[in-house]
Amino acid sequence: MRCIGVALAAAALALVPAASGTHLATPESALYSKGVVYVSLVGAFGANDGAIAKVDASGAVTGTLVQASETAPLADPKGMAISGSTLWVTDVTVIRSFDLGTGAAGRVIDLSASARFLNDLAVDRRGNLWASDSQGNALYRVAPGGAAARIALPSRFAAPNGLAVHPMTGELWFATAPGVAGQAEVARRTASGKYAVVKTHRQFTGLDGLAFVGKVAYFSDFQTGAVWKLAADGKLTKRTQLAGSPADLSYAPALKRLLVPLLRAGHFTTLKP
Repeated sequence: MRCIGVALAAAALALVPAASGTHLATPESALYSKGVVYVSLVGAFGANDGAIAKVDASGAVTGTLVQASETAPLADPKGMAISGSTLWVTDVTVIRSFDLGTGAAGRVIDLSASARFLNDLAVDRRGNLWASDSQGNALYRVAPGGAAARIALPSRFAAPNGLAVHPMTGELWFATAPGVAGQAEVARRTASGKYAVVKTHRQFTGLDGLAFVGKVAYFSDFQTGAVWKLAADGKLTKRTQLAGSPADLSYAPALKRLLVPLLRAGHFTTLKP
């Protein structure tokens, strides 16, 4: 395994595995917790070769928390969320859980009866898990006890992808990825279950990750490579342009950095907000 980069405290970090390496095969999501960056690795789409890689604060890939096997399936892990000592991750039509300390598998929320392509995850203030179904145009709410509810989205919100809970209002925000310039948008679900468009732009095409830094929202576009910044007053600016398809970004307060996996480049980078 070859690691190229600088410490996470610096302006940017890029991790690139050797050609034979598998730890950063198609990185989709990255989350920081207690000194470790967890990166979900899709591997080959449709194959049971997914993994959750571990990266330390110096930028070194230290191993895997979870690796798919015949007895422990993990096909295409994508969005992740942490609740207590549990890491939750979407995997096609199920949501899997793993112990952050040991990697031991926990509960599996099976949504295969209706879900088509689970993508991102978020945890709200009440401990509910929220998952986006990009092909089913729906959201799923999973209560702490495991009861799941499918919530169909209005037709205008095609291909929901990135999810994040607003730190002030507690509302669920989501980004869409219809794949057509000008049709992707950022929206929110109110406490009463209504929907409101937050932001549109003629360049929004395939929005992916969504994260808050205080009241400021950041979101990536995996098709155009843009990372956007949306201020609390509604001002939109392009934070940066990245090659390699920026995917499900997150914010690590302890590092004061955005973590941005680059799906097609096979590594991830960090950005100062």
